[in-house]
Amino acid sequence: MKHLVRSLLILGAFALVSSLTGITSIRSGHPGLLFSKYPNLLERGGAGVFGALLVLFALWVRRGNILAWKAVAVLLPVAWVVFVIGSTLSVASVYSNPSTRDTLLFGGMVTILSCPVMIYWERRWLRQKDQFQDARGE
Repeated sequence: MKHLVRSLLILGAFALVSSLTGITSIRSGHPGLLFSKYPNLLERGGAGVFGALLVLFALWVRRGNILAWKAVAVLLPVAWVVFVIGSTLSVASVYSNPSTRDTLLFGGMVTILSCPVMIYWERRWLRQKDQFQDARGE
């Protein structure tokens, strides 16, 4: 559980720093370091809200609140669905003339290959329930 809390805190801190500085990524380039910036304030604010939510969620998990356990149990499958759809659409957008058949085949392949990983992590999380306390003290 400590690793999850630590990871959430680090990711939340990076998102908050990214929001405050406006930098989305740093990479090495020919003249030196290249900084990518947020295109508008809405995305920058979204990164800040995301970072704050991650930090709050990490503290929630650390306290052992049962609602945190339930939220992760629901969000793991949701994140997996977003990953499958997002990766499929991202790959399809690269091609100048994408076909529906190829897009569906790629989506099916991603689904089949990533489903065992999602099931593993979901089952592992469901076994953690005894480490969380009910918010009302029951």
